[in-house]
Amino acid sequence: LPSPDGAVYRSGFYHVMRFKVRVKPGTAVANYTNQMLVKTDQVETRCAVGSYGATQTVDVYDIDGDGDTAEVLCANTAPVQVRQAAVADSYKWVKGNLGVNVAESTGLPDASCPEWEGYTRYPCVATLSPGGVFDYRFRIVNTGNISLTNYVAYDVLPHVGDVGVNQALASSPRNTEWDPVATGPLVIEGAAPSGASPVVEYNLTYEPCRPEMSNPTPGVVWQSSCDDTWYTAAQITDWSTVKSFRIRMFGSGAAWQAGDEIIWHLPMRAPLTAPVSVQSPLDLS
Repeated sequence: LPSPDGAVYRSGFYHVMRFKVRVKPGTAVANYTNQMLVKTDQVETRCAVGSYGATQTVDVYDIDGDGDTAEVLCANTAPVQVRQAAVADSYKWVKGNLGVNVAESTGLPDASCPEWEGYTRYPCVATLSPGGVFDYRFRIVNTGNISLTNYVAYDVLPHVGDVGVNQALASSPRNTEWDPVATGPLVIEGAAPSGASPVVEYNLTYEPCRPEMSNPTPGVVWQSSCDDTWYTAAQITDWSTVKSFRIRMFGSGAAWQAGDEIIWHLPMRAPLTAPVSVQSPLDLS
């Protein structure tokens, strides 16, 4: 990590750098050692060996890429413990027909926008025209380090006046400005992990029954009223009537291995009446 442009590290002073990191999905439960190495090419590097546990080593792996594998590096270590965790994450990406992704806060293209083969996600949004087609891309991954079973995911399509899908977010508005419509079924990208045996079902309301989304205890009925009528893709004759869906995977004891993922696509269309966004910050839904 190079120092910021113009940064000066003065003699007798110390500098604090903080890094936000995330454990790689599937990392085994164990005690690990995190190592930091420091050097400079500007002057001779000398290490305060013993101060705060600092040691001195040699750049045998040429970490700075300058071809010198004999130069001195100052080193220090810290223990990191990875504990057992059952975690599954779902990421919703979107790609619009205009092919331009912008920051939600400014409405302008931004190099910091998450990008995945033309798709983007929060804190950025895709752009599209009224009546234009777009695509949702769902990445569902076992980000913990143990296998999981009986996975269930729900999504309620955006609509004016909507709120979060689970009980914890049931009073949090999503600020949607118009109602997009589905144009076809969910489709898996590539192959599903072994044992997934996914079952996809569709609901024709924005308030499907979803007891698995209760908080803090999953499986408890928490909605005052809901619709529990579900349809297969073969039973849907007009995809614009679909308002929500659920995905069930890894039933009957099948194991979802840590680090494995499954990717889905849902084709969508904006209505011709979709207004030009005027919300500040920009929200193109």
